[in-house]
Amino acid sequence: MIDLRRHQGPILSFLESGLARFRRQHPDAPLGHVALYCCPWSGWVSLCLDRAAQLDQNCPDFEYAEFALYEANTWTEAYETEDPLTIVTASGVNIELDLDSTGDEALNAVFFDFLRELLADSSATHALRAAAGGGLRIGVQLLDSEFNEAWGLSVE
Repeated sequence: MIDLRRHQGPILSFLESGLARFRRQHPDAPLGHVALYCCPWSGWVSLCLDRAAQLDQNCPDFEYAEFALYEANTWTEAYETEDPLTIVTASGVNIELDLDSTGDEALNAVFFDFLRELLADSSATHALRAAAGGGLRIGVQLLDSEFNEAWGLSVE
């Protein structure tokens, strides 16, 4: 079972500390794009940063790809051993996935929604606004997946 509620706080802390570290290391660098790049079956989320907004948002091409890495080995363990795979969403809903019939895109969909909601959290938007100092694009991309979206965040 993957309980995403247990990862909300740690991923928010990972985001905040990664952005703060970027600001310390690059105090004068503009920040135009922040994205979370994720592979649920491999158990990681990386923080990808670029000085300019990337309209196509291909995270591996960012200037600071994998600037910080959040590792969740339990995701990989559950993916490799559970059939069906149970995921508890951030709101506490249980989702059972038979990956043999649905494929990895069903898993990607759950993680995509989770990370998009996480970036909309007030703690995340506060950290993003503090790090940006101007207009900012934010987004989520899943590895080898159709799930890839970026949107603007006004910094006011």
